[in-house]
Amino acid sequence: MLAVTSLILLLLFQSIHHQTEATKCKPLSYFKVDSLRCQCSSDGTKYFCIEMYDPRFRIFGRSDST
Repeated sequence: MLAVTSLILLLLFQSIHHQTEATKCKPLSYFKVDSLRCQCSSDGTKYFCIEMYDPRFRIFGRSDST
């Protein structure tokens, strides 16, 4: 019985860990990174950020790789 419980917990942990790695953010959500305003992609795997204080809202190369 202990082996079955351990196996179930291991599979659950791997499932949660895989989901966390694949999903960087909540799809289409907005959030801040330092002074940048960011939006998540529709599938949640990447995001893009813009400077909030720049009146021209220049897009920067900041991405989910940080």
